[in-house]
Amino acid sequence: MPAPNEAPKEENVAAEELVSVVIPCYNQAHFLSEAIQSVLSQTYTDFEVVVVDDGSKDDTAQVSAGYAAKDSRVRLIEQENRGLAGARNRGLAESHGQYVAFLDSDDRLLEEALEVGVRELEAHPGCAFVSGRYRPIDADGETYSVPRQARVGGDHYLALLRDNYISMPALVMYRRWVFDEVGDFDGSVDAAADWDLYLRVARRFPIYHHGEVVADYRWHGSNMTADPALMLRSTVSVLRGQRKYVEGNKGYEEAYEEGIGLFREHNGMNLAKEVRSLVRRRDPRRALSGALVLARYYPRGLGFVFGEGRLQRYELAEQLEAREKRLKNRERKLRVANKRLEELDGALTKEKRRGKRLRRRNRDLALEVQMLGRQPEHPHDSATSFRRTTFFVVGEMKSGTSWVMWMLDSHPEVFCSGEGCFFGRHQETEDIPVILDPTPSLRNGLLGCEGLRIWRSFMWNYWGKQGDAEEDLRNLTRLAVDYYMLQGSAQSGKRIVGDKSPLHTDHVDEIFELYPKAKVIHVVRDGRDVAVSLMHHFWNLSKDAHAEGIYDLEPEELAKRDAYRKDPEAFLASGQSIFVEERLRQMAVRWNRRTGKASREGTELFGENFLQLRYEDLLLSPEESMQSAFELLGANSDADTVSRCVQNNSFERTTGRPRGTEESESFFRKGVAGDWRTPFTQRDREVYEQVAGRTLVEMGYSLD
Repeated sequence: MPAPNEAPKEENVAAEELVSVVIPCYNQAHFLSEAIQSVLSQTYTDFEVVVVDDGSKDDTAQVSAGYAAKDSRVRLIEQENRGLAGARNRGLAESHGQYVAFLDSDDRLLEEALEVGVRELEAHPGCAFVSGRYRPIDADGETYSVPRQARVGGDHYLALLRDNYISMPALVMYRRWVFDEVGDFDGSVDAAADWDLYLRVARRFPIYHHGEVVADYRWHGSNMTADPALMLRSTVSVLRGQRKYVEGNKGYEEAYEEGIGLFREHNGMNLAKEVRSLVRRRDPRRALSGALVLARYYPRGLGFVFGEGRLQRYELAEQLEAREKRLKNRERKLRVANKRLEELDGALTKEKRRGKRLRRRNRDLALEVQMLGRQPEHPHDSATSFRRTTFFVVGEMKSGTSWVMWMLDSHPEVFCSGEGCFFGRHQETEDIPVILDPTPSLRNGLLGCEGLRIWRSFMWNYWGKQGDAEEDLRNLTRLAVDYYMLQGSAQSGKRIVGDKSPLHTDHVDEIFELYPKAKVIHVVRDGRDVAVSLMHHFWNLSKDAHAEGIYDLEPEELAKRDAYRKDPEAFLASGQSIFVEERLRQMAVRWNRRTGKASREGTELFGENFLQLRYEDLLLSPEESMQSAFELLGANSDADTVSRCVQNNSFERTTGRPRGTEESESFFRKGVAGDWRTPFTQRDREVYEQVAGRTLVEMGYSLD
């Protein structure tokens, strides 16, 4: 079974949310006053009470109307009899609260019930509902001790398959959107409609059981749960409805079988006892009705009706069956244990082999370190830890950074890989990331590592107490990056090692903090061309267009994409823009901030170790631009070497098509400069230049 979905995002929660308490009532006027009064006595006061008179023949309407006349928070809804589920659904439809609770008319809420429910929902924003425990009371309202209940956690769907641990509706407080997602109460299983709803919700969304006592459950002999035939039909039907969802999952299948066995045994034997009593009292009509239910849902219970001798044989058969089941369980556990031992033995063998490989790799790395010459200083000194040249390529997405990476990596002395995403202490979440998930960085991962935090705080951990936590994390990041850089150097046999990550465009200052002597190459492209390429990139990898798509686009953006691809010339001739204006503005803000920031920080911090390459210059004279890059890195920059690096990674060789030719679903578009002038409308120009015009000019681009 798939993992639970994420809960739908809600609007900002107000200081106090309205809680709707729905009270269905059918001929329970003698208990109804206590139920209503228990809500009116709540410590949490922002609530409404919706009483649904389900065609009662007693004074239900009069009792409810009396409260409604005195308190505007109480409303009465009257309808013809539709059953308990139908009454709950009517109350739900007539209510207005963001949070919803259901209180049966013969039960009571404890005075802090709503406060606890609201508190727990807000403490667990990802949960669809929260639940608590009950206190039993008798018909006169006298209380009994609270039943013990094990703490419920982990997989709630699994727990609910085994048993309805929630017991009564008043223990639950829902978020209203739950009913939009899974539907309302199912009248076909009226007596167990609440359990059916819990299962439907838990199968799809997280839920939480806080375990606090929030309601009184009244037992008075005429409860719906006292009808064994009704309960047997309803509970078995509810579980059978889950069968298709548990198939193929061993844990769920076992819980399902355990649950259906439990409810059949409990309700089935209660019904069998009732049928036997009806036979003895010579009530054949009711006895036959009960026997038919037994025959369909619990045929073994019919043996109980036949007499003492057969009952003894039945009980003996039950004991033998239970013993056989225990033996089978033991055999199954032994098989599982043996299989686990085999797995552990195999894992041990793999670990031994892995250990040999690691020792061999460590020897190789040690030789490589010796060859490169390890510095004698502290590994976190401002000097680089290894005598090699370290560099970083930064630049906005779709600016040509991958092209530069490939040309650099083609050099016999240079190793350049991509998307290391080492830096990024604080990831940005605005701008284009409205459709892009924030890129995870190595440093951010270390900062957010809960396991590392716990390890540092362990009371007897001497190592974790040494030094400053901030300094430790900075050094750990540096050591980790050094490890990967050295590994790349060792595997490639090249002395100049670098990474290309567009994420780092926003974090040049962080690169300087950890690598002040590194080289930085900043690739800049006209932001308007970047915007056009990005829009095509988003179109190509939208979730509706690609099985592994990663971008969520607005319906208007998808419509523009489809219209453009159907007839590009007609689309552009109509004066339409390929952008939704807000998206273009976001792109402009992102390019303006990141490009300007990287340019300023690179120049100020790295000085002569910083090189800014324009994509347009790379297109016009790639050999000259790459010669500057190789000179910065201290690599051989003779004309033949540079020419081979450029030719091996030409647009034609990389894409298999001539420059300037568009392929709508390609990762690379046309490989040209100034292409933005074709799709940009006059309004597009105004929007982009209003945000990024100054930076465009600073980077050498005209505004015509």
